[in-house]
Amino acid sequence: MKRVSLTVLVLWMAAACAYAVDTGAVPGAQQPVVKEKIGSGDIHLEAAKYPEFTDIAPSAADPGCMPDNPTVFNYLAGKDIKTKSNSPYLREFDGNTNPDVRKRLVPNPKRVVTVEPWPTGRILDESLLGVQKTDLFITLGADEINPKYRDTAKILVTWTMRIEGECPNWHIGHFICEPYNGSITFVCPAGNVKTRLRAEYEWTDEKGKHTGESKIGHDVIMEMPRTIQKSLQGDPTLTGTYVITREDFPNKKIPDKLTLRVYWENDTALYITSPAGMRNMIVNVIPLSKK
Repeated sequence: MKRVSLTVLVLWMAAACAYAVDTGAVPGAQQPVVKEKIGSGDIHLEAAKYPEFTDIAPSAADPGCMPDNPTVFNYLAGKDIKTKSNSPYLREFDGNTNPDVRKRLVPNPKRVVTVEPWPTGRILDESLLGVQKTDLFITLGADEINPKYRDTAKILVTWTMRIEGECPNWHIGHFICEPYNGSITFVCPAGNVKTRLRAEYEWTDEKGKHTGESKIGHDVIMEMPRTIQKSLQGDPTLTGTYVITREDFPNKKIPDKLTLRVYWENDTALYITSPAGMRNMIVNVIPLSKK
């Protein structure tokens, strides 16, 4: 990752110089500032949706432990885990008042118990659902943003992340009966992992001190392929870039203080990982002397 980081840095420096020649001049007293952040430790996103449930077959020794209609699984497949929209959120069978759920379930001596499925071997971590911060962030202050160039400076941002996905097995015993001794295959359909850049900023004018926060630019997306195991995309590296100008801020000036951070979001049934040392962020501040 370090080699990739240095390569990207060199390319950005070259691009910055070309950009400066085309659109403005870099003053000799204030050369471009480059800052880099490398992610440390693995970071994760929880599966955002239930997988598809296929090849469902009860155990020959326990044929009663099976719904009368496999669409009981289809009722959950692809549903959003965070909001549980359209999800049955099963209660104990005898007390379940949802007729659409009741007609899909066959009573048996073991009864259908309560909860929705969860990943085998771990607890579903709901704190990792939805939009999450990454550890890629850089803060710029007076040392990096010269007040003389707040109208004209350009800030080039790039972030690179290796993104891997694994289709987890799910514990489904409570969904039908306990224990479930049959067989089933879990399939994670193709879907997207999104990244985006957000900014927190401060500036002071004749009216006092102001703060703000906003999304910068557009989502940068990696499509994860359909799989029953680990994701097998040809290139697991996502790269996002954006050039920040004064037009990205409410006062139409580069702020006095600026913190840029990469966020990410999972929209798949995969458990997502970005490995340690396999992501970075580079910020290049170019103090152009004219617009």
